[in-house]
Amino acid sequence: MKEIEVKVKLEDISPMALARQLTEELDFVSGAVVKDEDVYYQGNGQPILRLRISRDILAGITRCYLTYKGPREDSVCKIREEIETGVEDPQATALLLERLGFTSLVTVKKTRRYYYSGVVTACLDAVEGLGPFLELEMLSAQDSQQQEAGEELLAMLGKMGLDPKHLTYQTYLELALEKEGKQG
Repeated sequence: MKEIEVKVKLEDISPMALARQLTEELDFVSGAVVKDEDVYYQGNGQPILRLRISRDILAGITRCYLTYKGPREDSVCKIREEIETGVEDPQATALLLERLGFTSLVTVKKTRRYYYSGVVTACLDAVEGLGPFLELEMLSAQDSQQQEAGEELLAMLGKMGLDPKHLTYQTYLELALEKEGKQG
């Protein structure tokens, strides 16, 4: 499955005003509010893996996931393969990764509010140390639909009054490593 995503750093707009716009003007339905703790691991020349502990604040449920995100494809939007699976024990998974030669790069913590409209997911993120962001994403199994999906996400940004020149192509991992003066 490919993830098609656009991300905007929210500098001049209130996340709460944007949340109202999503639900009142754009017909998004609000979903879960979660606190994510993402630990990124990398092995010798291996791809980066993310171990996520996700606490649903409203439902009181904690879930854990191990995620591989493939290299980004050249595009206006961020497009890349994503493979994710649930894990039962995050501490055992972290130990397993370390035994396999992976080392922890950085931990990113955020509070994420989900909103849904059809196949589009909007996430309002408050990322510790990095600030507020909006992510719009869709999943696609077919390469032929990726360009169209990206155009739809960019059009949605326009409806929100967000200029595509404010898009960031960096991941939270890259932004966190940059802030810490590290390279991934």
